[in-house]
Amino acid sequence: MRAAIARGITVTPVPGPSAPVAALVVSGLPTDSFVYLGYVPRQKQKRRAFWEQLAPEPRTLIALEVPHRLRESLEDARQALGDRQVAVTRELTKLHEEIFRGALSEALAHFTAPRGEVTLVIAGAPPAEKRWSEAEVRLAVETAIGAGASPAQAAREVAAASGWSRRRLYRLTLEDEPAGRRDRSTGKG
Repeated sequence: MRAAIARGITVTPVPGPSAPVAALVVSGLPTDSFVYLGYVPRQKQKRRAFWEQLAPEPRTLIALEVPHRLRESLEDARQALGDRQVAVTRELTKLHEEIFRGALSEALAHFTAPRGEVTLVIAGAPPAEKRWSEAEVRLAVETAIGAGASPAQAAREVAAASGWSRRRLYRLTLEDEPAGRRDRSTGKG
């Protein structure tokens, strides 16, 4: 599948009983080990916690989402997982079938008002040997902040490269920040 997709060959699944399996097959992401998650939680806090707990999961993630919450779910996934590869499939095997492949940030830019059945297939966490150690992450965040990035910007940039979640990196920046630099009443530095 990856070779066909890389060559620009259109890949369409054969109709079957399961949208998640059809989406996995056409995603171009690893199919050897995956986890089916069902529907993404509706409530914002539960949805964010859902994606955060999946950050270290190495298997390909498959979840269902309703169209009117797709953008919020993609944003929460990007913040919790980093800018991983995703396949967003809609209306598989139907007239208005759409298969989007790219980074979570690209999917956010692509979908403005999606319609129809949506299945998300998201790459698992990078293997441990590609994932940065805590010392490497701390150094990269310090370097980015030293170069003028805000803690949020530094966390976002380092998350994309390191395999760590943006949220976890942001928490590290707050832990490392000297007490005097942070105004406790506003939460701003």
